[in-house]
Amino acid sequence: MNKLILTSVFALTLLGVSSVTTQEAYAFGGRGQGRGPSPEHHEEMLTKKAEFLGVTVEEVKEAWENRTFHELLTEKGYTFQDMWNQMKETMREHMSERGLTDDEIDSRFERKEEHMQRRQEWLENNPDSEPPFRGHWGQK
Repeated sequence: MNKLILTSVFALTLLGVSSVTTQEAYAFGGRGQGRGPSPEHHEEMLTKKAEFLGVTVEEVKEAWENRTFHELLTEKGYTFQDMWNQMKETMREHMSERGLTDDEIDSRFERKEEHMQRRQEWLENNPDSEPPFRGHWGQK
């Protein structure tokens, strides 16, 4: 059960980062409109995660296909918070390059963290239910 919760929180973060990135892309003339990140962006995301963990992109892809990404993360000695902090740093750089102020960026992160917390609370209160939101939930 704890594994499901931890995996779910991590998956929600990835989903949220993709959502924020897509929204940012749409706002600045990118893909957006609910179609998700481009294949190039997806490869870039996998590459950054692989670099962070000190593994190959193939190992990251294999983790998503055969086990949870959270399992790979903990196997390499990292926590969800370690990964979230790294993702926030990268996102902060991208948003700053697009002209957002520090206050605007902080506000977006605050909303995202509140959203993640609400989802986590839902998962804890409904352990046997199918989540009412999409995303990779760590199922094998």
